[in-house]
Amino acid sequence: MLVGLLFIGWACFQINSFDPIHIFVLIVGLTVAAAFSTTSVAVSSKTGITYAIEGAITLATAPFFGYAGVVLIVTVHNVVLWLLKPRDTVTWKRSLDQLGFNLGMHTLGASAACFVLLSSWQLLGTVSIFGRILPWLLAAITDTLVNFILIAGMLRLQHGGKFNLREFVLGNVWAMQISVLMLAIGGGFLAFAIANYDGMGVVVFFLPILLSAYAFHLYVRQMQSHLDNLESIVAARTTDLQARTQELADLNQQKDTYLAVLTHDMMTPLSNIQLCTEILLEDKTQSENNRELHKLTLRSQRMLFGMVRNILDIEKLRVGESLKIHKGPLDMVALVKQMVELLKAEADDRQIGLNYLGQDEPVIALADVQHFERVLLNLIGNALKYSPAESQVNLRVWQESAEIFVEVADTGYGIAPEDLPHIFDRYRRAEEHADKVVGTGLGLAITNAIVDAHNGTISVASTVGVGSNFLVTLPAPRIEV
Repeated sequence: MLVGLLFIGWACFQINSFDPIHIFVLIVGLTVAAAFSTTSVAVSSKTGITYAIEGAITLATAPFFGYAGVVLIVTVHNVVLWLLKPRDTVTWKRSLDQLGFNLGMHTLGASAACFVLLSSWQLLGTVSIFGRILPWLLAAITDTLVNFILIAGMLRLQHGGKFNLREFVLGNVWAMQISVLMLAIGGGFLAFAIANYDGMGVVVFFLPILLSAYAFHLYVRQMQSHLDNLESIVAARTTDLQARTQELADLNQQKDTYLAVLTHDMMTPLSNIQLCTEILLEDKTQSENNRELHKLTLRSQRMLFGMVRNILDIEKLRVGESLKIHKGPLDMVALVKQMVELLKAEADDRQIGLNYLGQDEPVIALADVQHFERVLLNLIGNALKYSPAESQVNLRVWQESAEIFVEVADTGYGIAPEDLPHIFDRYRRAEEHADKVVGTGLGLAITNAIVDAHNGTISVASTVGVGSNFLVTLPAPRIEV
């Protein structure tokens, strides 16, 4: 604690060297405002996790005000948050020990990220697009890893031998990836705004992010209240109906999984990515280098938006609602070609060949165009994500008699035989490659539901190390004579 206070004191003495000082004061104000949007979620009877957008602000401060600025921003956020949040026994104990640990953890993570960011710039320069993007990614990874290691150590001290490090790591790998995305893109674009706009421009850039984070905070509180009520109902039914114990336990587990996915996937990255992209696309003076940032941002936003949409649709299906399908004449050949063009840039970035090899003549189906766009995006997106560089993803469309076929074939990693029977299950992912790709395990479940709603079928054939072949079969429209 004493060392930390000395470090904070040193940072305070550096304020006179901050230039421009009014921008730093503005960042402090944004940090205070950000504390009001912080969201806390209980993950056990003794432990809670707090989600905040302060990390992106801290990382954006580093290029302009160095280590001293980073330390002061971390200190302001943690102290304000400590004073602001009401005390409880799970998510916020409001003790000096908790304040000291949070200050130490976030200061270490932010300082390490600052060191990596500044060192990477000195080593790589900022002229090339590589030198502009990579330092932010490395800094975000550093901050996330340091905090992850410290949290794991704290949980180990709290729970002793009951704490399973392997389960903790496997259960949070994908959350760490989303955290890295938020820090790298959110911090990078906020730094861009600080460097290129005046104070009002920075506020205009930041305010929608803050409002989105606060809306998420209110949503989680309402959802937690609803889920608490569900827990009471589950407990009562378990007591009264012993025969349904396993069914209710499964429902409770599904509820917990839904909350965990929702609280991670609807975090600030979705708002940051969308907002930054809209602002940058409106700026006609951007260089080609910055256009590359637009592409990264748009792909990331599409990925997260797809996750959220899949979660909401799965929840509808779980409670017995059906997907709303509006069928009409749809040229499958034209739609597949359109999806290939849409994802061509992503495939090129991954050094994967993406091609349509089927016929050019129209193949007309009765289908919902928006839903089948999702089917193709899921299937092609999975093929790209689960394929190494130099692979091929090929699509075909054809009609035979009363059936229409859409094929997505790749030469990627393939799916293990034990995973194939469960590939369309909710929240199910191929374990062998789960650490390589961010995802929720809902894409293929939604795809299967959409195809089924069109009275069609989807099948998969796959060989590990050779690739996978997904085949969608739809009934052809009946022609009245």
